[in-house]
Amino acid sequence: MRGDAEVAPLRQPTLAGDLVTLRPLRPDDFDALYAVARDPIRSEVEIGCTFLARSHWGGRYNGEMKRLMLAHAFAVVKRVVFVIGSHNRRSQLAIEKIGGRRAGTPTGCHHSSRGSADFYGIKT
Repeated sequence: MRGDAEVAPLRQPTLAGDLVTLRPLRPDDFDALYAVARDPIRSEVEIGCTFLARSHWGGRYNGEMKRLMLAHAFAVVKRVVFVIGSHNRRSQLAIEKIGGRRAGTPTGCHHSSRGSADFYGIKT
Protein backbone atom coordinates (compact mmCIF):
# COMPACT_ATOMS: atom_id res chain seq x y z
CA MET A 1 0.00 0.00 0.00
CA ARG A 2 1.28 3.47 -0.84
CA GLY A 3 2.01 6.01 1.87
CA ASP A 4 0.66 9.58 1.85
CA ALA A 5 3.94 10.96 0.50
CA GLU A 6 3.68 8.67 -2.53
CA VAL A 7 -0.01 9.38 -3.24
CA ALA A 8 0.08 13.19 -2.86
CA PRO A 9 1.74 13.88 -6.26
CA LEU A 10 -0.90 11.72 -7.95
CA ARG A 11 -3.74 13.76 -6.43
CA GLN A 12 -2.27 17.12 -7.37
CA PRO A 13 0.16 16.60 -10.22
CA THR A 14 1.70 19.24 -12.43
CA LEU A 15 0.18 18.90 -15.91
CA ALA A 16 1.81 20.55 -18.94
CA GLY A 17 0.32 21.18 -22.36
CA ASP A 18 1.42 23.27 -25.33
CA LEU A 19 -0.16 26.49 -24.02
CA VAL A 20 -0.53 26.12 -20.26
CA THR A 21 0.92 24.34 -17.27
CA LEU A 22 -1.40 23.40 -14.40
CA ARG A 23 0.13 22.94 -10.98
CA PRO A 24 -1.00 22.76 -7.36
CA LEU A 25 -1.67 26.05 -5.62
CA ARG A 26 1.28 27.58 -3.76
CA PRO A 27 1.26 30.17 -0.96
CA ASP A 28 2.84 32.81 -3.23
CA ASP A 29 -0.08 32.52 -5.72
CA PHE A 30 -2.42 34.59 -3.54
CA ASP A 31 -1.75 38.03 -5.04
CA ALA A 32 -2.31 36.88 -8.62
CA LEU A 33 -5.48 34.94 -7.75
CA TYR A 34 -6.81 37.84 -5.70
CA ALA A 35 -6.29 40.25 -8.61
CA VAL A 36 -8.36 38.02 -10.90
CA ALA A 37 -11.08 37.47 -8.29
CA ARG A 38 -11.34 41.22 -7.57
CA ASP A 39 -12.15 42.11 -11.17
CA PRO A 40 -14.53 45.09 -10.74
CA ILE A 41 -16.74 43.94 -13.61
CA ARG A 42 -17.71 40.74 -11.80
CA SER A 43 -21.08 40.87 -10.03
CA GLU A 44 -21.11 37.31 -8.75
CA VAL A 45 -18.78 34.75 -7.28
CA GLU A 46 -18.94 30.97 -7.48
CA ILE A 47 -18.23 28.73 -4.50
CA GLY A 48 -17.50 25.09 -5.21
CA CYS A 49 -16.32 22.49 -2.76
CA THR A 50 -16.09 23.29 0.90
CA PHE A 51 -14.93 20.62 3.32
CA LEU A 52 -15.75 19.80 6.92
CA ALA A 53 -14.42 16.95 9.00
CA ARG A 54 -17.00 14.19 9.30
CA SER A 55 -17.23 14.89 13.04
CA HIS A 56 -18.77 18.29 12.13
CA TRP A 57 -21.40 17.02 9.67
CA GLY A 58 -25.07 17.41 10.48
CA GLY A 59 -24.65 20.20 12.99
CA ARG A 60 -24.45 23.97 12.89
CA TYR A 61 -20.90 24.20 11.52
CA ASN A 62 -21.76 24.11 7.81
CA GLY A 63 -24.37 26.84 8.13
CA GLU A 64 -22.00 29.10 10.04
CA MET A 65 -19.22 28.48 7.52
CA LYS A 66 -21.54 29.38 4.62
CA ARG A 67 -22.89 32.49 6.40
CA LEU A 68 -19.33 33.73 6.99
CA MET A 69 -18.44 33.21 3.32
CA LEU A 70 -21.64 34.96 2.19
CA ALA A 71 -21.10 37.98 4.44
CA HIS A 72 -17.60 38.35 3.04
CA ALA A 73 -18.67 37.85 -0.59
CA PHE A 74 -21.62 40.26 -0.42
CA ALA A 75 -19.25 43.06 0.53
CA VAL A 76 -18.07 43.05 -3.09
CA VAL A 77 -20.60 41.14 -5.26
CA LYS A 78 -24.38 41.01 -5.62
CA ARG A 79 -24.82 37.26 -6.18
CA VAL A 80 -23.17 34.11 -4.89
CA VAL A 81 -23.56 30.81 -6.72
CA PHE A 82 -22.88 27.53 -4.96
CA VAL A 83 -22.06 24.53 -7.17
CA ILE A 84 -23.40 21.41 -5.44
CA GLY A 85 -23.42 17.82 -6.64
CA SER A 86 -26.84 16.78 -7.92
CA HIS A 87 -26.91 13.82 -5.53
CA ASN A 88 -25.59 15.75 -2.50
CA ARG A 89 -28.96 16.34 -0.86
CA ARG A 90 -27.43 17.21 2.53
CA SER A 91 -25.53 20.18 1.04
CA GLN A 92 -28.54 21.24 -1.05
CA LEU A 93 -30.72 21.37 2.09
CA ALA A 94 -28.02 23.29 3.99
CA ILE A 95 -27.89 25.96 1.27
CA GLU A 96 -31.70 26.16 1.11
CA LYS A 97 -31.79 26.73 4.90
CA ILE A 98 -29.74 29.91 4.46
CA GLY A 99 -31.74 31.24 1.53
CA GLY A 100 -30.27 29.50 -1.50
CA ARG A 101 -32.54 28.56 -4.38
CA ARG A 102 -31.81 26.04 -7.10
CA ALA A 103 -30.91 28.01 -10.22
CA GLY A 104 -30.52 25.11 -12.63
CA THR A 105 -28.14 22.47 -13.82
CA PRO A 106 -25.15 23.79 -15.71
CA THR A 107 -24.05 22.39 -19.01
CA GLY A 108 -20.46 21.81 -19.89
CA CYS A 109 -17.69 21.29 -17.42
CA HIS A 110 -19.49 21.46 -14.05
CA HIS A 111 -19.80 18.01 -12.61
CA SER A 112 -18.40 16.12 -9.69
CA SER A 113 -16.80 12.71 -9.53
CA ARG A 114 -20.24 11.39 -8.54
CA GLY A 115 -22.15 12.93 -11.42
CA SER A 116 -23.61 16.27 -12.42
CA ALA A 117 -23.90 19.41 -10.32
CA ASP A 118 -26.59 22.00 -9.67
CA PHE A 119 -26.30 25.75 -9.18
CA TYR A 120 -27.85 27.33 -6.09
CA GLY A 121 -27.96 31.14 -6.07
CA ILE A 122 -28.23 33.64 -3.25
CA LYS A 123 -28.67 37.36 -3.95
CA THR A 124 -28.12 40.34 -1.66
